[in-house]
Amino acid sequence: MKKSPRSRKRRRRPPENGNFFRVQPKEETMFFSSGTASQPQFFGNQRAQPIRVAQVPATVAKKKDPYLKRQKIKPGHIVTTDTKKLREMIVKALSDSKILSPYISGKLKTLADSKKSPIDVYDPTVFGGKYRKYANARGEKLDPSVSDDKIAETTQGFYEPKDNSIVLKTTSKFCHAMHEVIHSFSDPDWLKGRGGGSDLMEGLTQYFTDIVFSEQLGVECKDHSYGKQLACGKAFASAAGFEKTAQFFFNKDTSALDAVAAHLKMKPKKKLTALGGVCTLLKATP
Repeated sequence: MKKSPRSRKRRRRPPENGNFFRVQPKEETMFFSSGTASQPQFFGNQRAQPIRVAQVPATVAKKKDPYLKRQKIKPGHIVTTDTKKLREMIVKALSDSKILSPYISGKLKTLADSKKSPIDVYDPTVFGGKYRKYANARGEKLDPSVSDDKIAETTQGFYEPKDNSIVLKTTSKFCHAMHEVIHSFSDPDWLKGRGGGSDLMEGLTQYFTDIVFSEQLGVECKDHSYGKQLACGKAFASAAGFEKTAQFFFNKDTSALDAVAAHLKMKPKKKLTALGGVCTLLKATP
């Protein structure tokens, strides 16, 4: 009588990681080769083969807030007297402007260079004296009896085209600083001679300044005295269109004047420029 072979116990083969404890697999979703995950179809006596695909947690990329919002900088905040830090703040804020980027990206390199675009912040009295000297050199008549302190009370900053410098006082606000920087991206004197004088030049400067704050913070500057000038700038942009207005302001492209002349039913643009008073013609100022 043959002895039945001794049954051998099957030895458990250890997992590759050497751990004998059962590891729960990650949750998987079964996608069948036909039908859906919950309603598989059958073909005759053969069941459709599932394809196992591990579920990947959905990740949503968080949109990065613009610089002004991240730093909680508002138009009414007083500027820092650290000019290096102030320059850095302004450059980063403008770099985050998607609306103005096509027109100012090349100009930001100049602004970032302290030698090519100086920024100074002075005590109000010193600032007033510097503004008096600047105004006199440009032929503006200031009452000599008005003190430098009084001048500083009504002037928030100025841009000197001769050396491309921006001059502020210790009580200037971030809105004022940005306004003067926007000046430096244009040619103020050239703009004055294009039929709108100082009103159009200052109005467009404030118009583009407000765009920076509105785009990043949802607010506009309030601490300025350019109400009627801003109305002119907005009317001009409405008549010419944003693209032509930006090219006019930043790149001296006069196509905007053609558009405004056409809007006013005046041709050619030379006639519009010669007449002057564009703001009045657009009925944007009294």
